Parts: sequence; C-alpha cells; structure tokens
Amino acid sequence: MSNNKIIDILDSAVLHSAIIVVMVVLSYLNTLHVDFISVDDVSILDFLQTNEISLHSLFLGGGGDYFRPIPFLSFILDLQLFGRDPLAFHVMNAGLHLINALLVYLFALQTFKLSSLRKTAACVAALIFALHPVNSEAVLWMAGRTDLLCCTFFLLALLVGLNAQVDTIKATSAFFIMFLCSLLSKEASIATVLILPVYCQLNRSIISPERRYSLYGAMALAAGLYLAMRNGFHRGVDSGIGRIVGISAAKPFYHFVSESFAAFGFYIKKLLFPLPLNFAIVTINTNLYVVIGIIASITLLFLFWRIVSLRLSLLITVFGLAPPLLALHGKLPWTPFAERYLYLSSIGIALAVGICLSCCRSVRLRSLFFALVLTYACITISRVVLWTDSKAFWYDILQKSPEFPRSYVGVAIELIKEAKYDEAQRLLEKSLAMGYDTDFVWSNMAVICLARRDYAGYETAAVRAAQLSKQPTANYMALVYTITMNADKYADKVILYRRVAGYYLKAFERDPHYIDGLYNAAKSYLYVNENELAQKYFMQFLATPGETMYKPFAKRLLDSM
Repeated sequence: MSNNKIIDILDSAVLHSAIIVVMVVLSYLNTLHVDFISVDDVSILDFLQTNEISLHSLFLGGGGDYFRPIPFLSFILDLQLFGRDPLAFHVMNAGLHLINALLVYLFALQTFKLSSLRKTAACVAALIFALHPVNSEAVLWMAGRTDLLCCTFFLLALLVGLNAQVDTIKATSAFFIMFLCSLLSKEASIATVLILPVYCQLNRSIISPERRYSLYGAMALAAGLYLAMRNGFHRGVDSGIGRIVGISAAKPFYHFVSESFAAFGFYIKKLLFPLPLNFAIVTINTNLYVVIGIIASITLLFLFWRIVSLRLSLLITVFGLAPPLLALHGKLPWTPFAERYLYLSSIGIALAVGICLSCCRSVRLRSLFFALVLTYACITISRVVLWTDSKAFWYDILQKSPEFPRSYVGVAIELIKEAKYDEAQRLLEKSLAMGYDTDFVWSNMAVICLARRDYAGYETAAVRAAQLSKQPTANYMALVYTITMNADKYADKVILYRRVAGYYLKAFERDPHYIDGLYNAAKSYLYVNENELAQKYFMQFLATPGETMYKPFAKRLLDSM
C-alpha cells in the first residue's frame, strides 16, 4: 500500500471520528444543565455516602436483584473527585456514550465488507447509534451509566475476540476480561452467551476452531465467575435469578409466550420508530404488539436466512433483547418496559443501517440515510432539553403514564420547591391511594409538614418513612436532628427525649452496625434524669463489639453515675 493511500485512510478515519464527536457533543450539549432526578440518582448517592463501601463488599459481597459493582465504583470515584456535582456525573455519562459511538465505528469497520462506501457506512452506523433517541435515557440519567459501561466492555470484548489479526491467546485473555467487566457493569451483556456461539458457528470457515473454542471457554469461565461473585460465593441462587426462574415457571405457558411476543414487538417498534419517548413505560397494548412481535420475528428470520451480511447485526438486535424480556417475566424493574433497555440492541440496528447504506447504489436513497441521522439528532436534542427542566420532565411522564404512581411524586417534589404544598400533598396522597406506600412518599410528606410547622405531622410522616426505608439509620438521624433542633416547640421535654431515645434504639435495631445509637439513646435518657435507663444502654453500648470514638466518653459517664 502506498504512502498516499495510507494517508487517505487515516484522514478518512480522522474525519469520520471528528464528525461523530461533533454530532454527539452538539446533540448532548444541554446535558451540562441536567440535574439529578429523584429516581435512583439521589438514593444512590445517599447510599454511597452513608454506608461503609469497600472493594470487598462491592465485588464479593453478593448481589440481590441487581449486581453492578463497576458502575458503583465509578460513582464513588466521581464523588471523591467532584462531590455531588451533577455536571461531573453527566459529563462522564456523555463521555462514555461518545466512546461507545467511536467503538461502534471501529466495530463496523472491522465487520463490514470492503466496498467504496465502507468507511462512510461505518460512520453512519456510529451516528445512528450515537443519536438514536432511545439511547438518550441511558445518557441523561445518572443511573443509566450501568448501560453505558456494559456497552463499552461488550464492544471491546467483541472487537478483540472477533479480530483475526490478534493472537488467539491474547485475544481470548482480553475477551475474558472485557466480558467479565461487561457483566459486572450490567447483566444485560449475558446476551453475549447467545450472540458469540451462533455467530462463530455460522462463520466456521473464517474463524478457526482454536479461536472458537478458546472464546467459548473464556466466555463460560467469565460467566461462571460472574455468577459466583453475584451470589457471594455461596451455594444456591441469588434473589434476582431466583425471581426470574420462579415467576416465569409459575406463569401459564400461553401467558409467557404472549408476553414475550408483545414485549419483543414493542421493542422492535421502538428501535425502528422511537416516538413517543417516555421515561416510565408501564403498560403496552398487548394484543397489538403480539401481532407486531410475530410479524417482526418472521421478517427477521427471513432476513437472517437470506442476507448473510446482516446476521451479526440481527443477532445483536434480537439477543440483546433477551435480558430485558427475562427481567420483565421476573418482575425485577420498577418499569416493565424502558427505552434504556435497548442500548445494546441499538448497536445491531445501527450496524444494519450501515450495511444497507454500503450496499445502496442510488444517490437519492443514500440521502435518506443522512436525513435519518439529522432527524434522530433533532429528536435527541429536544429530549435533552426536556430533561433540563425537572418540572416539565415529570409533567411529561405524568401525562404519558398517569397509571405510574411514581410520576405523581416527581411532580409533587417540583411543587414543593415552589412552596405549593397543598397541590403537592394532593399528589402524594394520590400516589399512596395507588398503592405506592414507600419511604420516598412519606419523606416528602414530612417535608411538607415541616414547612407548615406541623411538627406532630412531620414526626408521624418521618417515622413512617424510616419504617419503610432500606437505609433507616439516615431517616432516623434526620428525624432526631429536626425535632431536637425544634425542641422549644414541644411542650413536654421529657416525653420528647424519651421518643428521641426510642428512635436511636430503633435505628440500632434496624442497623446493628449503628452501635452509636445505644450511646445516643443513653445520653437522651440521661438528659431527662432517667439514670437507670441511661446506665442500661451505656453498659450495652460498651459491651457491643465495634469501633467507635464514643466508648471512652461512655465509660467516663458510666463511672460518674
């Protein structure tokens, strides 16, 4: 190859990469103004800041419904470097999405057949992925980083695993690491277990047996290690997998099949025609999407059989939907259907669009592909703008999903910020009437009561929030702090501090690691001269194992009594 040709290729790759970067930056520029949203974002940050997190607990502590240590590690890093600045978190998400778009470009170059439009088609495929409106949710939602990191390692695993120019041992080793990291980011990449073997078997003539079986072994080892880590290296099955298996097995076969076809049809429709976009998709027209799912299945099978070049893209598209379908049957997610679940499958659709462009000979038809890219960009920009306005964002959800009780709480939070307490309380009561009896609702009800200086109502709501919370210590501490700071509003101080002591003890009961609750309860009893109870809890505090700075003080107080 001549130097001029090498320069032309490099220039072309640099130009395409620059186009991808510019388009992604322009489309997601308003991400800089997106705040944390009250679904998961705030609770994740609170969890990371109020609990002792270690590498051991993250990677070897076992998982419940979800096990995603790598994204949590990235959140901890963001917190250490930037604090609770939403700008840093969103820039990181957007940066990961940009990296994924560039990886799609490289993957397309590696897999597309040689043609005069190969590089341009790869660039269009990357842009379709980068600007596809269904992917905006994963980018704009801080908690969506799980999808972004999962995709990054998924693409790296396929890039190195299917690259014939890389030595088999090196390729297999790198594939093992990348696939394991992808699983540790989000369980969605378990789809690789379906994608890789089918693709390798269909391409036996170009993928050597040594490479195939090495990849299978690495894939099985990574999946096995992931499952062991997810279960905390204990016997049995973790709650997430257990729920999927148990609930799916209990369903009548007809319902299982019809729900699968309906969800599949819905997701395929979303990939091809993403509108309307909605953060909380609770229900779909089952009968309609069963028909669409059956038609889509027949069509995709026909394309898979007839067009060899589309096979890898179709495998990624279809098998990428397997994890969300399993989660749907196991009733794991808080929304049965979501656009962010399509992040991996959108790679397949993007590759399919690029392949179609590379085979297109008509200049007029080619222009339609570029028009699609611009259309997606406009829709995505509009979606990003909506996320910058929290109130408009939640009203949009409420309008599109009035059966979703969480949307009423989201709007209520925005109304609380505007001191519209009556309307906010009405919406919170509406969510409770819909069965959404959660600590999140009650903690906001407590905020309203406190703003009205209804201290009795505040205490009732805060206690209910603590009772329902998975991290009750923080709730009880906030309750104690608030009522002690407003102690002058309570007529009987003895009753007040007895209740305070009771809340400290309740916090210790719910969280045995919070042994300081015993010390604080004892001090509260001591404050109102109930020395016998104070002595009892000082002694229990000193006898309870655990390191704390208050034990010397407790011993001194106990001796003085």
